[in-house]
Amino acid sequence: MQCKNCDTQMPADALFCGTCGKKTDELIPAENAMQLVEPDRRQKTKILMGAALAGTAIVILLALFLWPGLLRNQEPASLVGRWEVVEGTDLDFFAHTMEFFDDGSGRMASSLLFGLAVTEEFTWQLNGGRLVITSQTLGFGLTYDLVELSADRLIYEARIPVLGTIIRAEYQRVR
Repeated sequence: MQCKNCDTQMPADALFCGTCGKKTDELIPAENAMQLVEPDRRQKTKILMGAALAGTAIVILLALFLWPGLLRNQEPASLVGRWEVVEGTDLDFFAHTMEFFDDGSGRMASSLLFGLAVTEEFTWQLNGGRLVITSQTLGFGLTYDLVELSADRLIYEARIPVLGTIIRAEYQRVR
């Protein structure tokens, strides 16, 4: 037998360890002694390094899925340019074009059902996942949730509490 406490070899019939005084029920058979010894410092280091590497790999994979342009060296798509509403969306009942300029200004042109043309000047800014457009004529701003902004496609949604609905607008870039 071998003492768990002090590793002293003991006779099989011993009731107590002669070195530290532990009871024999706290002793382990000599043939099993090597199996129950704690891992050495190198094994612990290997385990910790493996866990750290696995954790790092998980973080990198999550970043790639949550931020697709990360490894492609791409800047986020720019809103600057001219956009036309896509048929079949909530705003296609009139011809609608929006143009966003580098300086944060913009212009919206609409042709309503009876041929009435309306042009509106506005300022704009992207704030996180939101597009804020402030009308120069009306003097107030509207905030839209960006659903998608890519090189050729712009989709945003706006809650209209008065109507109890959500308007979804989809645009394609005009080249």
